[in-house]
Amino acid sequence: RNLAVQLYRASDVTARRPKVQALRELLLELIPSVEMVACAERFEGRREQSIDPVVVLGVDDMATRTSLSQRLARRPELALLIDLRLGGSVMQCLCVRGRCDMPWYRGTLHLDSEAWGGACGESPAAHLGAGAAAFVAGAIMAHLRGTDFPRRIAADFDSGAFVVEPREAAGS
Repeated sequence: RNLAVQLYRASDVTARRPKVQALRELLLELIPSVEMVACAERFEGRREQSIDPVVVLGVDDMATRTSLSQRLARRPELALLIDLRLGGSVMQCLCVRGRCDMPWYRGTLHLDSEAWGGACGESPAAHLGAGAAAFVAGAIMAHLRGTDFPRRIAADFDSGAFVVEPREAAGS
């Protein structure tokens, strides 16, 4: 669902390739040196579902984000949670460093009824997907290098507005 706003290629759709496989191939084009495993199963963050240190959320509603973040907060192997949010011409990339950032992240969650109600594809979206992919790749590369990366980047691709929320000092 929502393929028009997620940078999936026509060949991915016509081949009925799972979104997770298409995303893996796109990310490997951007960061070929990274090993990635794509699992085409509904991820619910349950203990019996294995995770890697980096988890990228690409979900369609806040209720799913809330549920997943509650489960992932209890997973000691989680080092970085990347949450992509797209709405209209706006893209947000939130980078949550394990348990220490979870209180901040919980403050970014809201009810689905409070979310923007525009239709997917209402605004040209290829640039949103490209921006989102670039920010995910940047966050993963920074994590792998051990360098800092902002915890929130927001961009409005219609107005050109761009906001970066730097990571605060440890313990804040």
